[in-house]
Amino acid sequence: MTGVRDAINSSGLAVTASILTAPGGNYLSVSANGSGATTLRLIDDPNGTPADLLTATNQGSSAAFKLNGIDITQSGNVVNSIVPGLTFTLLKPSTQAVMLTLASDRGTLSNALQNFVTQYNAVRTQITAQVGPAAGLLSGDTAINQIQNELRQIVSQRSSTGTVRSLADLGVAFSATGEASFSQTFVRFVDRSTGG
Repeated sequence: MTGVRDAINSSGLAVTASILTAPGGNYLSVSANGSGATTLRLIDDPNGTPADLLTATNQGSSAAFKLNGIDITQSGNVVNSIVPGLTFTLLKPSTQAVMLTLASDRGTLSNALQNFVTQYNAVRTQITAQVGPAAGLLSGDTAINQIQNELRQIVSQRSSTGTVRSLADLGVAFSATGEASFSQTFVRFVDRSTGG
C-alpha cells in the first residue's frame, strides 16, 4: 500500500494519496488537490478488465448559488470574481434567501483619499521646482512635461455615469495654483444592497 501511495503522489496528478489507520485496518485515501466537483478513479488494470478501486461516495461538489436570480456554480466557497471588489464566503447551504448588504468603509476611503492628496501635492511640488526661471537640473526635460500632463489629466478626469463623476464628488478639491486638498464633509458615500 505504501508503494501505491508513493506512486500516486509522484505521478504529477492533481491528487494526494495517504494511508489511514482505522480499527478495521489500513486504508488508502485519495483526495483531489482542488475543490469542486470531480470524479476520482483508481484503476487496477487499465490494460485488462479495469476495476475502480475507490469506493468513496463523496466525489466532491461545486458551490452552487443564485445571486439576484442568476445561477452561479464555481469550484470553491470563496466568491471573489462575480461582483468587482467584493469577496464573500459560502459557509453552509440555505433554503432561505440571504441578503448581502454592502456599505462603504468610510475610514479606509478617507485615509486613501488623504494619502492620494498628500502624494499628489508632493509630486506637484517636485515638478514645479523643475519649471521656470529658478528651475532645477531637470528643466526642459521631456519627462517633466509628461508628468505635468498626467497631473492635469488627474485633475480634469470626469465620468458621465455613476454617482462619483469626479474627484470633487470624493471631497478632493484643487486650488487656483493646482494644490489639492481633501474634505471628508463633501464625500458622497453610497450604500448598495443585493439579495441572494
